[in-house]
Parts: sequence; C-alpha cells; structure tokens
Amino acid sequence: MISIAQIAQALRTVLIDQAHHAATTHHLIKRKRRLDGAQFVQIVVGSFLAHPAGCYATMVALASDLGVIITPQGLCDRLNDSAVACLEQVLAATMQQVLAADPVVLPLLGRFPAVEVHDTTIITLPDTLAPRFAGCGGSRGQVAAAVKAPFRWELRSGRLDGPILQAGRSADRAVAWLPRAAVGALRIRDWGFWHLDDLTQDAQDGRVWLLRYKPGTALFTAEGQRQDLVDLLTTTTDDQVDRQIQLGVKQRLPCRLVARRLPAAQPRLYAPDCSWS
Repeated sequence: MISIAQIAQALRTVLIDQAHHAATTHHLIKRKRRLDGAQFVQIVVGSFLAHPAGCYATMVALASDLGVIITPQGLCDRLNDSAVACLEQVLAATMQQVLAADPVVLPLLGRFPAVEVHDTTIITLPDTLAPRFAGCGGSRGQVAAAVKAPFRWELRSGRLDGPILQAGRSADRAVAWLPRAAVGALRIRDWGFWHLDDLTQDAQDGRVWLLRYKPGTALFTAEGQRQDLVDLLTTTTDDQVDRQIQLGVKQRLPCRLVARRLPAAQPRLYAPDCSWS
C-alpha cells in the first residue's frame, strides 16, 4: 500500500530536487531572479495538467500562486531548447520514482518468469519543434514534428521502463532495452517492433514472443512449403486455426500461427474476402 508520505516524498524529489538539478545542468536558470528551476517545472507541469492545449494565462496564474510575478512573454522566452532538455530529464527522473504498480494476476502468466509488453505512444507537436523531434515530413497526412515515446511494461511485477523520448520518425525497435528479458520470458510487441532477426534471436535465447503477423512476410508450412496467408485462411472451414509454421525466407523461424474467424460485421483486415484476425 502506497502512503501519502511516500507520494509526497516522490513529488518533492521530482518537482524540487530533480527540477533544480535539471535546470542547472541544461543552463535553463543561470541565476535566480524571477523564478528558479523548480518553480519553472512546477509552472509548466501544473499548467499543462490543467490546460493540455497550453495557455499562457494559466501559466501566469499558477506562477502567481507560487509567488512568482512574470509576464507571458517572460515565460515564452524560457520555453526554448534548454527547457525541452530540462523537462526531458525531469520526466526520466519521474519514471524512476514509480512507487508501486498493481501486477497483473493471471494464472496463465505464471508459466513465464516475466511478461513484457512493448509499445509506443506518438504525440504530434508544433512544426517549430521539427529540428529536435522530426516527424515523418510535412506532406498531406504526415506531420513535420512529433515525439515518439516507447516503453516496456513487465506485467508480473508491474515494473515500467520508459517512456524514452525520440523523434517521431525513429524506428520503434531502435531502443535496446537493457537488461534483456530473462530466459523463458514472454514478450508481447506491436508491428513497429517486428524484425525477423530479433525474433530469431529471442527464440535462440529461450524467450517466447507474441505479435500480429506482418503482411508481406514469407510464410511456410511446417514442412517448408511456401504458403499465402490469405489463401490459407480463406480456404479453411475451421473457425479457429492453430498450426505450426515457419517465417522468413532466410530465417525459417519455427512458430505457431493462431487465427480466429471474425463475425461478418467486423472489418476485414487483409483482403475483401478474408475475415480473419
């Protein structure tokens, strides 16, 4: 059980001690005049919690509550590269202050020494931040600036690693989480982490993985015959498929293909005449 005293101590560590240290490290506050590093971080964090879209009026009002008299322009002048680096360091310190998390209690998970979920959150940013957090371009349907925040969540213990802030155009699998999962661990990941060489290494090291099939990946039967997934699913009369297959022309990675027929009203994922997930 987490006590109020523990939460208060964690907040003091992050919003005062770590905030001062980060502001000094990145030369955000060179000498205290109107506000110090802790006050700056508290103003920004508190204001965006109250107004996620951002509002200088909210920031000025919160600054006043903290005893800081400053104009919107004065705050604007401090929202620069040093501020970004400072807040990034404070975020990293915050994630190290996880007091506890409720582990997922499922008998099925007891078969594995660890169960890791890897995922990524992407947040679009104003175009002016493109030099630091480049997106996927400024053409239609894309954004010039975005931040990608991959994380790793271990379900049995509740441990959370990350998020790590990266440019939006960075590959999900570019982050090498250390230490690597234990032998026998189950790793659940999304398409962004799909790479046959990585999956093969997991299999060789004794780890188990679970991902959605990535269209275009070479698929073979257990006997080594090339098979098209759509053809395989549309020609079967079974409502569920669970069979041994191999993946990759070079890797020939042994694994299981698990699929379930969707109701007719569900969207079809791979082809107009295919209602498999």
